[in-house]
Amino acid sequence: MNIIQGIKEKIKNKRLTKLEKDLLSLRNKMQFDPRLLSLAEVETAEAFSRRIYEYKVWNMGNAGLLCRFYRAGNAIGGKYDYNKLNYFWTKAPTTRRMIHCGIPGLISSRMADILFKGGVAINVVLYKNENGESLAEDKAGSKKSNEFMKELQKKLNLQTNLQTAAVNESWGGHCFFRLSHDSSVSAYPILETFDITKAEVIKERGITKAIVFKTWYEHRGKTYRLDEIYSTTETGDACVTYRLFTFDGDKERECELLSIPQTSESFFFDGRGNQKGIALDENQRFVYTGLKGMLAFEKPNKAPSQEFPSSNYGASDYEGALDEFDALDEITSANVREIRTNETKRYIPDVMLPRDDKTGEPLPFDEFADCYVKVKGDSDQDAENKIDVSEISDKTASYLEKWKSSLSIVCNKAKISPYSLGITWLEAVGPSAESQLERNKTTIDMRKGKLELWTPLLEELLLRALQLNTWMRKEVNEIRERQKGVPDIEFTEANTSIQLDFGEYVEEGVSTRITTWGGAKTQRVASTNEAVRQIHPDWTEKQIEDEVNIIRFEDGVSVDNPANLPALTGAGGPITE
Repeated sequence: MNIIQGIKEKIKNKRLTKLEKDLLSLRNKMQFDPRLLSLAEVETAEAFSRRIYEYKVWNMGNAGLLCRFYRAGNAIGGKYDYNKLNYFWTKAPTTRRMIHCGIPGLISSRMADILFKGGVAINVVLYKNENGESLAEDKAGSKKSNEFMKELQKKLNLQTNLQTAAVNESWGGHCFFRLSHDSSVSAYPILETFDITKAEVIKERGITKAIVFKTWYEHRGKTYRLDEIYSTTETGDACVTYRLFTFDGDKERECELLSIPQTSESFFFDGRGNQKGIALDENQRFVYTGLKGMLAFEKPNKAPSQEFPSSNYGASDYEGALDEFDALDEITSANVREIRTNETKRYIPDVMLPRDDKTGEPLPFDEFADCYVKVKGDSDQDAENKIDVSEISDKTASYLEKWKSSLSIVCNKAKISPYSLGITWLEAVGPSAESQLERNKTTIDMRKGKLELWTPLLEELLLRALQLNTWMRKEVNEIRERQKGVPDIEFTEANTSIQLDFGEYVEEGVSTRITTWGGAKTQRVASTNEAVRQIHPDWTEKQIEDEVNIIRFEDGVSVDNPANLPALTGAGGPITE
């Protein structure tokens, strides 16, 4: 028996060894080998820069600029030949009218409305340590904080900055913010937003370590670039490092910050040579001592980018849609040409042309007003001269269907509904809220995904703005006098919570709310108070309370026990006997 078992074991091991070799061989055949095919030629800094510039040109919506961009092919040193794309913008003759439909810019501008048109409701909740163990809400501190937040929103110009950032991230795939202070400009923190052409993010293993804001200058025939590097010190304090570079051909060389007046006067000294509020250390950086965390923020539009998956940046709403953008412009241009050239033609013998009554000469031809073609006639009075009419079939309907097809692809790429762009004639649109919700479903889903990325960014940004303001009150002269009535509160991540409400993109109609919440009340899954509150979201607490009391009175809720009926506090005052 032992001999037989040994033989079976030997056969089994032999089979397993062969199977292992076969699997290893198959693995070697099927694994990805970058040596065989590499995307290194595609995912380059040059390719990325060229694509971003291309997105920006489409967003600008200038037909002349589009034509120059694609015909010159010199977005980055003239190294890319756009003619091989066979685009409309590379081939259309200049004798024809070329029209840009404006859809790319419309998509980006609408993103600002979709996300932030209704503003952002901000609630600051302040906590205090209770009994040395747990945190309880500091209601008085929260009230003061919210009063100040309303003022700070205005000083930060938050609404405009958010809408600008929404446009920037739509076409560029990424947006950036930074907070700073300059008491000569404002007694409050200053918020600025930047697009992807003016900022660079530095990451380590996916964690943002620094954000570089770049400003370009020209001085005495030379090009300079100022890098403002927002990061933190070894102890976690916010800091900004300043570095100035000049260029010799393709090589960059660092130079003194005071080399050009644009940087020395703007950032470090005033017009009289007096030092401004920026005192740099030996590393050419300004440190916000005691203020923890970076004062710069970055956010992808949507991630990852399919074209540049290894980059640190998100995907543009235009990604994968450039071919259809060009097709839309070609169809639009062809349709306009159809209107101009395919009108009914009348072939008129020259002897029958309209003539001037005084001179007898033919009247000047106007290609917009006169739809005829001159042909050779016979002046013999017996000759038969007649006007021939040629009607040309209208192709507008055909062009419209092609335009709809390309537009659908563009909207699918951007995850936006045509209805959200204001294009309502693609389908019948009902007036009800349900109809609008259905047609905006794609946009609503897209908005939800984008706001999931916006929420943590804004929570951190607003908390840092509060912290920066506190730092300014301590460290910058005269700020306390200029900020009258601002509470002295230490805002930290431990004691402060920022809560955001972006509202709804498509509001429910009154009839829909009545049906929904009336049914909920009838089915006893919602109280009268909640139903009235949801049906009338614009009512005050006093109006809601009065309406609930009247409903309870009409329903006879208090017949058995009149004490259960609260006093009605309407415009006429409490109801008394």
